Amino acid sequence: GALLINTARGGVIDEQALIQELKKKRFKAVLDVYEEEPLPLESGLRDLSNVILIPHMGGPTIDMRQYMTIGALRDIDKVLHGKKPEHMITKEQLKIMT
Repeated sequence: GALLINTARGGVIDEQALIQELKKKRFKAVLDVYEEEPLPLESGLRDLSNVILIPHMGGPTIDMRQYMTIGALRDIDKVLHGKKPEHMITKEQLKIMT
């Protein structure tokens, strides 16, 4: 059997089609992202024994989370002191982010 892992975006997989295929028990899945987050209680994914559901936790390590927190605090300090933050997100970038 195969294993499908999705940590990218929920919308890249048709969840209803995925549920139908998973019911056939030909493969397993680990999902960290969903079409709708948080995953609705009535989602058919919750009824399947061959799926591991993770609540959007994939990504940075503990060390990276600490680095990101320090970076965010530094940027907040810069903004509060009238300076441009290092990790500023433009309107164009924001439009394509989830």
